[in-house]
Amino acid sequence: FTGPLYFLYKISSVINLAKQLKKEYPSYNVIPVYWMATEDHDFEEINYFNFQGRKVQWSKEASGPVGRLSTNGLDQVLEVFSNVIGKSENAQELISLFKQAYVDHDNLADATRYLANALFGDQGLVIVDGDNADLKQMFSPYVKRELFEQLAFKEVSDTSAKLAELSHKVQVNPRDINLFYIEDGLRERIVYENDM
Repeated sequence: FTGPLYFLYKISSVINLAKQLKKEYPSYNVIPVYWMATEDHDFEEINYFNFQGRKVQWSKEASGPVGRLSTNGLDQVLEVFSNVIGKSENAQELISLFKQAYVDHDNLADATRYLANALFGDQGLVIVDGDNADLKQMFSPYVKRELFEQLAFKEVSDTSAKLAELSHKVQVNPRDINLFYIEDGLRERIVYENDM
């Protein structure tokens, strides 16, 4: 119930890498960081999971950043999940975790933060919410520079060209501006048009 399984793999991988680096470089402290994609908009990627051949889906109309979505309706998902998972001790633990994360929190960002902390907090995981107002305020000079100078577009384009010259497959095709205008229920790309 975290969307694609790589949610868990990414976090486990960075925790393991931090441990490995600490062993190799004991004089340094290496901290695993999970960047929550709370500003993302791909609700269709995270609104279901498959369990024992059955698709368990959160049906709701959604727009805007997924982290801001209300968790209303996830109690119904919990009911369906509870009926198919069984009665074992592990099943009851998963049901409890689902409820604590997704039913007891008001929005998806808070629910996901709770879940990631419940699963990995004892491993020293630091969780960063990209949709945090204080973080955005600190980052605003860089956003302004990106908006007017498109530095990321230039750097990623140059790097992609160098990789292509080395016969590597280009995995990222950057946009001129990869910034978004966000309000509740709205997430729209900022586009440079007509010299504006």
